[in-house]
Amino acid sequence: MPSYEASAVTKASAEVAWSAWTDVQGWSAYDHIEAAHVDGAFQPGAAITSKAKGFPRSTLTVTRVEPPNLWVDESRSPGMRMTFDHVLEPGEGGTRLTERVHISGPLGRALGPVMRRKLEALFAASVAAVARQAEATEAQVEPPTS
Repeated sequence: MPSYEASAVTKASAEVAWSAWTDVQGWSAYDHIEAAHVDGAFQPGAAITSKAKGFPRSTLTVTRVEPPNLWVDESRSPGMRMTFDHVLEPGEGGTRLTERVHISGPLGRALGPVMRRKLEALFAASVAAVARQAEATEAQVEPPTS
């Protein structure tokens, strides 16, 4: 089963990074996302429709939500399932953000390696954008130090 990922570290707290990453409507402000929408509350069963540059429009179903550490969504098509993990790991000096995909099914084994570079580039852009957004948000709410 092919699996690909990218990570970035933000100085922001996991809670602020979580808010940035789960603000689906806000994704379209990122350069690599053309459109994004979630139907209803961000919870298991919610449908996310998104269009990333260079990819077809996709609909994903949120399957797990564990604030502020993990959320998972998946996309299914005939012969392939793509499960996306969004992991937030608090650490010294910030939070590590990782986006990872697990691709399964007969078509997944064939197409996964073909999509590898595009997926890794998309994930790198995503975690970097979330890191920047979280840091900008946290800077707005932190009181100045004297």
